[in-house]
Amino acid sequence: MTASLQDVDLYLTVAGNLLGSSSSLYYTSSQTALDSILGFVADEQPVKHPLFSEKSKMIDYSQFKVRGIIRTRNILSLPNIFRR
Repeated sequence: MTASLQDVDLYLTVAGNLLGSSSSLYYTSSQTALDSILGFVADEQPVKHPLFSEKSKMIDYSQFKVRGIIRTRNILSLPNIFRR
């Protein structure tokens, strides 16, 4: 169960960082994975990586870039954005 909690922690921390939050990990043992993922996102290239798995798969990290209206709005207003 700890591995699943670490995955959720990493997932939410990556999302928070991409949205401009200064989110930090609860499980500090995942710091290397966080740094790698944020680096891959910054490079905007496909990479073979074991994201939330022991098996590596090709992931297009350019798709992780926050785009459009979400970048210009407060994250708390997301429900209103998706209703439009």
